[in-house]
Amino acid sequence: MVTGVETAGLVLAAFPIIVSGLSCYVQGVQTIRYWRRFRRELTVYAQTLETQRICYLNTLEELLDGIVASDEELAALLSDPKGDAWHKPEYKERLQARLEHSYDTYFLTLTNMIEALVDLGEKLGIDVKGTVLWDEHSFLERELKKMKIVLSKSVYSELLEKIEKANRDLRELTHQNISLEPIRRKRRSRRRNTTDFKVIRRHATSLHDVIINGRTWKCKCKDHHVASLRLETRPRTLTESKSKHRFRMLLGKGQGGKIAQSRSDWREIEVEPVEFAGDQADTGFSDAMSSLASASAPIDTAEKGIGFLTDDGAIKHYLYLVKSNTGANIRTVSLDDLLSSTQLGSSAFLLARGDRLHIAVTLASSVLQLDRTSWLKTQWRSSDIFFHMEGEFASMTSKQCFKHPYLSWKLSSMGEEQDHPAESSALKTRVVRSEPLLALGLALTELCFGKNLSEMQRPEEIDSNETLTRLNTAHRLLGDVYNESGGRYGDVVQRCLFCLFDMRDVSLDNEDFQDAVYDNIVSPLIQDLETFKGAGSMT
Repeated sequence: MVTGVETAGLVLAAFPIIVSGLSCYVQGVQTIRYWRRFRRELTVYAQTLETQRICYLNTLEELLDGIVASDEELAALLSDPKGDAWHKPEYKERLQARLEHSYDTYFLTLTNMIEALVDLGEKLGIDVKGTVLWDEHSFLERELKKMKIVLSKSVYSELLEKIEKANRDLRELTHQNISLEPIRRKRRSRRRNTTDFKVIRRHATSLHDVIINGRTWKCKCKDHHVASLRLETRPRTLTESKSKHRFRMLLGKGQGGKIAQSRSDWREIEVEPVEFAGDQADTGFSDAMSSLASASAPIDTAEKGIGFLTDDGAIKHYLYLVKSNTGANIRTVSLDDLLSSTQLGSSAFLLARGDRLHIAVTLASSVLQLDRTSWLKTQWRSSDIFFHMEGEFASMTSKQCFKHPYLSWKLSSMGEEQDHPAESSALKTRVVRSEPLLALGLALTELCFGKNLSEMQRPEEIDSNETLTRLNTAHRLLGDVYNESGGRYGDVVQRCLFCLFDMRDVSLDNEDFQDAVYDNIVSPLIQDLETFKGAGSMT
């Protein structure tokens, strides 16, 4: 089957054949006095077709720019319209990517043009090589009589104008599709992000079912085990890389839902989810997990595969031990603690602006990745975000690394903190369109000032619903957010607090809404961080 690229070459080959045939007629007319007056009309026809050939050549050169690898390759194609180079499959793929939904229309327009050229050639008595089929004056006179009819106004309108229209359509389609390429690249990038979000959310849900809700831990001390999932700025990485994503986790023993305070009591692992087909399980691996978390020997392996876990579906989670360079004295500190002056003293500690921006990006990205996966509560707060750090709490300084926030879960279902239905119902009465984004907006407001909302609230803002109290305070502070962190950050906070998106379905399961959140919340925060760092990309 002839492809669009090959048809483009055939059209390019047909033009000079017809133009050459008409030129032969012009030369022949000069030898017959009776027909010399027709020479001017023939010349006009030939010039018109040559103009159309040049227009088509220009359009074709624009169309193939970026599809062919080099100027030399382009020149070779244009000089040999029927050559083998036109049959390369990669040309078809690139042309389809450039034209997208215009591809079939473009192909049809090319077909219409070549049919008009072939029809004109047949009526003029020009063979496929461009030779005029005459060798005697008498035969030429007969052919010219027929040609006079062929090139009458009605036939001219039917054929030549058909060629002109096809040329205009091709030129317009080419311009439109090339001008749309940046928009389409952005859309494809967003769709890749959306695909990544869907995959990450599916894998994160499966991992929660295996680690938290499953039968992985068979030891008697399960109620004291804690699993902490590290939050990542993952979608941007996945867009720029084809590497598989992994989850980083800390497993250990603790009290009150928090991670262990000693390095000997915790283990760091990486989990690589792999989807598979078929019924497979590995129930015996659960005991190994319990032994891993309760072992007293420190890890000294950079990365060591220790097996896999499976859910009840079709996902295997391969586990790898990770070498830790962390000191022996590990402390767990919530983001709420880091922002609290009552915990640290009014001037004892303050998250640096760069740290706050990095945390903001990570939290915004994590909402897209983990909403409704059970890892992230709908009404999450800064008290649900943890950092596992070295040293005593009172001696922490701004030199600490805050790049890796965690979500921490006790492995006993009795220890899980759930969302409060009464609060959720109250929020709905206030037309809160997106609770996950509201939670993010509240956290971003706190990060803007490096303080808890509770420490900035006024008596008149207090509501029986604590979340509404926090929203009242954040609303009042919105103007100060713009002054403190700039227009881009302020716009993000406002969109989060009031879900300012022009669409009905604002569930993060909706791919269009995911795209909008990434473009209008995550991406601006990334830009703010990159501007602050003075770098071209975020690591």
